[in-house]
Amino acid sequence: MAGLRICAALIALATSAQTAPAPLPSQAEAETALLDAHTCHYNNDPDDIGECLFSARAVHVQSMRCAPAPPGESREPRVACRFTGTVDYGGRPRQLRRDCFHFRRLENGWTPDPGVLAAGCEMPD
Repeated sequence: MAGLRICAALIALATSAQTAPAPLPSQAEAETALLDAHTCHYNNDPDDIGECLFSARAVHVQSMRCAPAPPGESREPRVACRFTGTVDYGGRPRQLRRDCFHFRRLENGWTPDPGVLAAGCEMPD
């Protein structure tokens, strides 16, 4: 009987961990993820950026607002964030004016959710 209770508790813990909302990224984590979202990866290879015409060199966030978002296709917790700031393409800055991005939380930090980068934002203006 005790074994069944332990098993049920472990299942409940695993289920709650899968459905728990993602923590919100810090500004530094968000800037790193935004830089990745604006970096051109030739042939979708993260190690091959030599063939790209334009690739972001730096991101400067002036303001940001994030909220948990529904899980994506991978069922991993996600957040939606709106940003104001600039993306520096080496003398060709692009303004971020309340632009929205979705990020997934990985073990080593945040990554853009490629399935929804161009999709609508679940975060109200």
